Amino acid sequence: MLAAVNSVRIPRDRASEFKVEAVGNQLNTLLDQADVWLDDQVGAMSAEDLSADRPRGDRPPRPGLVWLLTNYGHAREHLAQMELTKQLYGTRSTTSVMSSWSDVSPLQSLTSAQTPPALPSASAA
Repeated sequence: MLAAVNSVRIPRDRASEFKVEAVGNQLNTLLDQADVWLDDQVGAMSAEDLSADRPRGDRPPRPGLVWLLTNYGHAREHLAQMELTKQLYGTRSTTSVMSSWSDVSPLQSLTSAQTPPALPSASAA
């Protein structure tokens, strides 16, 4: 979205964007590259970029600021998904947490007043 507001066209292969895998330091490198790219896009953005109508796919042009504000919620959803993935990854080696959840059926977990088992804290992982 930042690139679109800056009138920068980026070729996309959406299917491949959902297949990227990285481990360990590879992930850190990708995150560092993304941080640099985001900083570059924000640094290049002007007041004119925010007020000018920008096309977006097959939708009618809208002011850049409108695109950014409407995209904010979508970005927050992705951040929440990443946080959940991080938490699940951190509990991979903690089988007791997962096995205690498997004792509760999905219907029972929705209707029961049981307190779910505590997840290990970040400092314990």
